[in-house]
Amino acid sequence: MVVARSAVLCLLVQTDGLFAPLSLSLSLLSSKRRSTAAIWAEVVMPPTSGASRRMVQTRIFNVFAVLQLATAGCPQGPSDACDGGASDGAALLQGHRHQRIASPRRLLAMEVNTTRQRGRPRVSKGAFSEVSTGAEFQIDEDGVWNTYFLPGATIIDKRTLEYGINDKYYLMKYDTTDTCKAGNFEMLKLPGKTITATVYLNGAGCGCNVNFFLVAMPASSLGEYGDCYCDANCVGGNCCNEFDLNEMNTHAVQVTNHLCGDPPTHETCDGNGSPVMNFSPNLFGPGNGNTIDTEHPFNYSVQFREVIYSEHNQSNHLVVTATIRQGDKEVTNTMTNAALNGMWTQLASGMVLVFDYWESSDMTWLDGASCQAPESRSGNKAQISNMRITTNA
Repeated sequence: MVVARSAVLCLLVQTDGLFAPLSLSLSLLSSKRRSTAAIWAEVVMPPTSGASRRMVQTRIFNVFAVLQLATAGCPQGPSDACDGGASDGAALLQGHRHQRIASPRRLLAMEVNTTRQRGRPRVSKGAFSEVSTGAEFQIDEDGVWNTYFLPGATIIDKRTLEYGINDKYYLMKYDTTDTCKAGNFEMLKLPGKTITATVYLNGAGCGCNVNFFLVAMPASSLGEYGDCYCDANCVGGNCCNEFDLNEMNTHAVQVTNHLCGDPPTHETCDGNGSPVMNFSPNLFGPGNGNTIDTEHPFNYSVQFREVIYSEHNQSNHLVVTATIRQGDKEVTNTMTNAALNGMWTQLASGMVLVFDYWESSDMTWLDGASCQAPESRSGNKAQISNMRITTNA
């Protein structure tokens, strides 16, 4: 028999000579056999000497309590869903609301990276192993709706993913959050195919990054965040090939190829990416003055084609085309180069589809044509729905 008690504490603490609110949410778990705990605390510091507000997050392990972060009801806390500072930690831990801790011993420590740099850690929702969630997600593959799983996710009618800040989900073949076994993933093989989805950004503005992308998971060993995630920026310590099908907010969208050498390392992986494809602000942005009005849902597709240029050049070239449609309006762009050709083998062997939503006070590498740093960030939960994978004609 397990007894749970909870309470929210709002305290005023002194750090570096300054007073700031500290927000705690306490869940006390006890049983006759054992009690194990992790206490989380977050301190949001006000600006000093022109510096932006900064967040300090600490972790204390003890017994008799499992403490989860909460900011509701405390003074001076940020209110925007995409705001910086405290919202990072709050969204991170609140994202586990759909998961059950099978054993306290499986509790893994998680920390929030606040460097605000491109490729910052995307903390996995699979930090708790062997958790059953039942989050079925269907994809139409050449006219057949196949069922997969996005453990921990909010799925509407099995075909719409709704996700917010610091949410991250892997497309799984089975209902498991074990990210270290290759057989648990549904490996997408996209050369010769087109992947399409309806996207509703729902106000994900400057500083937000709503995306779904491909990585060559799983890594051969656990990373710093307790899972086998890897990407071309070596987030969590593990490096691998990455292809960003999109990174977007209401002001910008970008497709990026991140090729790694063999073996994949910080030195051999292209963290910045090549090639990079995007759309000009007048083609994609908020308001009806843009071809695609990002204040409303739109259809987004990425096509992978193998092309032989001429009888004198028989080598195969991978060409990627992104198309965005909204009503009778359409914009399209294409990219290809040697690095993209180099990704062909990895794409053909299969990659893991990851859905991710993160934020930064400086996302100008993505939205700099329309936004300025430090960015004023705001956003709600975005939706990805009616995903389809079709064989090219």
